[in-house]
Amino acid sequence: MASVRRGVRTRGLTVEQWILTGTGQIDLDQEPPAGVFWSRMSASSHTRGHVLAKEHTRAVLAWLEGYRRRVVNGRRVLELEMSKVEQHSALAAAGLEVPRTVAVMGKERLREAARRLPTPLSSSQTKVARDLACRGLTITSHSTRRCAPDGSSRDRTG
Repeated sequence: MASVRRGVRTRGLTVEQWILTGTGQIDLDQEPPAGVFWSRMSASSHTRGHVLAKEHTRAVLAWLEGYRRRVVNGRRVLELEMSKVEQHSALAAAGLEVPRTVAVMGKERLREAARRLPTPLSSSQTKVARDLACRGLTITSHSTRRCAPDGSSRDRTG
């Protein structure tokens, strides 16, 4: 961020940082200030005690975008940052190779989902509450299907 601040200031512009920790208010009837807004929301902010930072950021971005302010890393980027399912879907839609993945909601379904995937596996929590209770999990197989030069497909582990 320091290099961005320097670059902006060398052009005679000002930089104002808004810290969105999950407390505050937005008057939705009041137009936001003119400017270019850059979101730097951290997907792990909840681990630093900012449990509502994501919702706070969503609200501010919706307000800014609703008034057609230019936002770098807006709501779509926020959703990609916060959701393994969004990331996987966007990568697959762009034609990129993605590993076989199952999104699991509730730990009671975890074993059932893991049995359906080839090994080795990895898991990733998609949201962690203050007490670190499992809210959602993605399980990813490190085996992927890839087309060979002759057009056949084969499993690849990597």
